[in-house]
Amino acid sequence: MMKASVCYDIQKSGGEFITEACRNDNGDVVDVVNLDSGEEWEIVNTHGIEKAVVRGRQIIRIHKS
Repeated sequence: MMKASVCYDIQKSGGEFITEACRNDNGDVVDVVNLDSGEEWEIVNTHGIEKAVVRGRQIIRIHKS
């Protein structure tokens, strides 16, 4: 649901995005890429945070209740 929210916000502001984008340089898959700004988002629970930070992505942490 968080991914949909991020995409909605980008679209609402007139931007374009892609989801599950495969990076050709290293084969990583990025959750959301804003095609206008080049920003990348990684939606994570707890696993993958370190990898996403190293890659310079914005992190959206989902807390399970």
